[in-house]
Amino acid sequence: MHHQSPGSNTLGGGFVGFLNGLIIAKLKVPAFIVTLGSSFIVRGVALLLSENTTVIGLPDIRAYGNEALFYYVREAGGGFYFFQRPPLPTDMLRQLDRILPWPVVLTAVVVGIAMFILHRTQFGRHTYAIGGNPEAARRAGIPVDRRIIAIYALSAATAGIGGFLSTLQYTAGSAVIGEPLLERLLSGSRAHAARRVDEMRAAAAYLEELGVEPRVASASAESLERIRDAR
Repeated sequence: MHHQSPGSNTLGGGFVGFLNGLIIAKLKVPAFIVTLGSSFIVRGVALLLSENTTVIGLPDIRAYGNEALFYYVREAGGGFYFFQRPPLPTDMLRQLDRILPWPVVLTAVVVGIAMFILHRTQFGRHTYAIGGNPEAARRAGIPVDRRIIAIYALSAATAGIGGFLSTLQYTAGSAVIGEPLLERLLSGSRAHAARRVDEMRAAAAYLEELGVEPRVASASAESLERIRDAR
């Protein structure tokens, strides 16, 4: 656990995503349940491997995580320096600006590749079609299950790259570094579910005022919600 590479992170994440996609596409388990469950499993494995501690002592990657593509020295007689930080005394470090850190450059490359795939390839067009209406995409001859598996594998692979970038920047790895993001996701899901319940109750109450039986009003409100979501 003292060495990390973008290849191992990407492959490890992609494998988890492949399993997620397989369960979602073939077993028809809701994606939220599958991805949430796998996140707990992966975090547990990481905690076991790291012995529930932050893995530190990675000096060989610090240069990539905290350095930049080029630098600018604001002091008189300075200027731009490419690929290598200029040697400066300690009292002049405040005059050094890092422009385009390596994690930003790598992120831009990944985003550029993803945009090209989505907008310029058949896989990207299939992805948009499946996102719009999976059943219509299936009837159009698109291999929906295979595409879903590939989408989740690619998504998890980029998450692995994100974990590697985090390790580059902080020169340390932690199994719980993504917990704040997970908490925000879960709180947002709970708020969305509560809002949906309130909307259905309001619709049912309105139908009851029109003289519709309570049982029929509740079923009608739920049907209206489903029609709205399908649009």
